[in-house]
Amino acid sequence: MKNIFITDESDKEFIEQHTKKANKFISKIFIILDILMVIVAVGSVVGFYNSPQVLSVGLSLLCIVCNIFFIVFQHKNYNSKVLKYLYVISTQLIIFFLQTNVNMQLTAAVIIIPVSTMIYLDPTVTLFSGILACLSHLLDSIIIADEAVKVLWTDQNLTPLQYILSTGGSALLEMVSITIVMTITTVLVRNFILNLMSQKSKRVNTYNTITSSLLELIEFRDMEAVKHVNRASKIVELFTNYLYENQLTDLNKEQLKNINFISLFHDVGKIKIKDAIIQKPKALTDEEFNIIKLHAIEGDDIMKHTLKELNDLELQQTASDLILYHHEKWDGTGYPKGLKGETIPVSARIMAVADVFDAMNSERPYRKALDMNEVFEYFEQEKGKQFDPHLVEILFILRPQIEEIYKK
Repeated sequence: MKNIFITDESDKEFIEQHTKKANKFISKIFIILDILMVIVAVGSVVGFYNSPQVLSVGLSLLCIVCNIFFIVFQHKNYNSKVLKYLYVISTQLIIFFLQTNVNMQLTAAVIIIPVSTMIYLDPTVTLFSGILACLSHLLDSIIIADEAVKVLWTDQNLTPLQYILSTGGSALLEMVSITIVMTITTVLVRNFILNLMSQKSKRVNTYNTITSSLLELIEFRDMEAVKHVNRASKIVELFTNYLYENQLTDLNKEQLKNINFISLFHDVGKIKIKDAIIQKPKALTDEEFNIIKLHAIEGDDIMKHTLKELNDLELQQTASDLILYHHEKWDGTGYPKGLKGETIPVSARIMAVADVFDAMNSERPYRKALDMNEVFEYFEQEKGKQFDPHLVEILFILRPQIEEIYKK
């Protein structure tokens, strides 16, 4: 049986999807570079920047061409690894040529490119970018050494070789150290995320096993029961979505997802009740009804044993609250413990509304399904008695969506 609530994806698929998202982000960096390089080019032409016009205009065109290639390859879903290296090489090349102008020292910009590649979670790309940045800076120091000692370091009386060793060399050591740290950090972050993905995958597999096994067991006992839990769980999901979207609950999104998931098993305890009672075509005797009541306790016990290997205390608590108490009533006349009002967990109050609503709209061995209008009239009468009055109000708000469930 297919589980529609939870999906799984391998590490490779996760990294590929992440890389595509990173490429979208990087394409925005290219756009910013385009704008900056056009400003530099225009500034050089009008004499605002002391930079060769041919170099500035050429680099602007290079940046724009690289951006076009990047966008085209990305649009065609081209090999994402190629895009990563295209970004590294093109941006480092631009900064390299800019630094050949002695008046434009961009040491910080050189290392920013390797830092930005960490977004890919690919240590190979980060290491490659760092090495390229180091070589670029060293080569720039050699190229501008003669001019630098004449223009920028006239009072130091340095030779070009001394300039290379004192400025380029010290900066190079810093950049090598930073590259090593960045690469190690990328490896650690990548492994941490993949480890989380692995844990999630194990949890997903357990969820899928629980869902398919229990629902197949319920289906084996009673196909109508499967239809009931599916419809009721859809109503529960409408409630949780409404509460979340309208900020009417203190529960977070994960807790509400847990409620949706556990709602599938609210009647799982009935697998321990005899078919003669479950399928009885007449009204139950008091003794038989007392046996039926045990399904809440039995269901809680089943789920405790089923979920204990998950090590998910929040899910276990949700399961216990919903399954054990979904037959409690707002006025305290329900079972198994006679809880009253807000002492009943909100998950159980939601389930109570969905469970009774679908039961009344469905055929039973001892009666026909009721008319939809009759069911809503019943809830109006029982507002503040059997059901949480606030949830009954939401039930009426959700009526159009609920009716769609029964049209399918």
